[in-house]
Amino acid sequence: MDLIQLSSMILNTLLYATLYVMSKYIYRIQKQKLSTNDKQLAKVLRYQRRKIKIIIMGLPTLLCFVQNYYNLCLRYTQSEKLNIFECLKQFDTEKIGMGILTSFYMTLLLYIGPVYQEFWNGNLREKFSKIRFNKFRWDYFTKIVITPLIDEIIFRELVNNAINVRYQNNFEFIIYSTLLYSLTKSLSYQLKYGQLSRYEFLKTLVLGLYLSFVLVQTKTIVTVIINHGLMNFMGRPNFLDLVKGKYSNEQRQKMIQFYVLGFVAFLIFCVLVL
Repeated sequence: MDLIQLSSMILNTLLYATLYVMSKYIYRIQKQKLSTNDKQLAKVLRYQRRKIKIIIMGLPTLLCFVQNYYNLCLRYTQSEKLNIFECLKQFDTEKIGMGILTSFYMTLLLYIGPVYQEFWNGNLREKFSKIRFNKFRWDYFTKIVITPLIDEIIFRELVNNAINVRYQNNFEFIIYSTLLYSLTKSLSYQLKYGQLSRYEFLKTLVLGLYLSFVLVQTKTIVTVIINHGLMNFMGRPNFLDLVKGKYSNEQRQKMIQFYVLGFVAFLIFCVLVL
């Protein structure tokens, strides 16, 4: 890949990141316009806002997806014409299946401690009680499916296919993808709350490093999307409750042991399996 082509692809990633921030900003403007104190009307408008969010956020993702895979298929087929059937042959279903299993194993190990903690403080029961299988929940769908899908296609898949299509520039990809993800998320946070947050930047930095590492090791975006979705569902560990919660010393020690055990098992899994 020559320098001009590489520069063009990097500019494309920056363009889509800009579209991502702009679409979130437009959504927040729409959210303010569709706000009301009427409870019944607020419920209707809430679903309307979520549909608007999916449409607005999905536009840059769709553009990214089409151009990304068009260029990728042309590279794989080494032809000037796009051949869909030849491109489909490049997808390894076995690798995707292993990626799905890997996602669940990694999340399970990483959240052994938090799940044990949530079980004792009752939050786990409350979280699952909100799930209604006979009712579609836009909030869960957006949080677990739409957000990870958009984020990973733009910040991981697009960037990887731009500068690391053969997985020969893994280090450069991890650094660039993580910084792009962290800065974009921090900018979105500033547009929403009017100020920058060091915690938000560090959180997205760590998450970006982890998800980029997972993509490099598994070589399938499915694993990364599922990992992101599961982590969004579980939420971040409540360390403040772990330290200051009303637990006995024995309970707190067991929670800490589960945290350490899960994290160590997660690291071993990453080293031996990935």
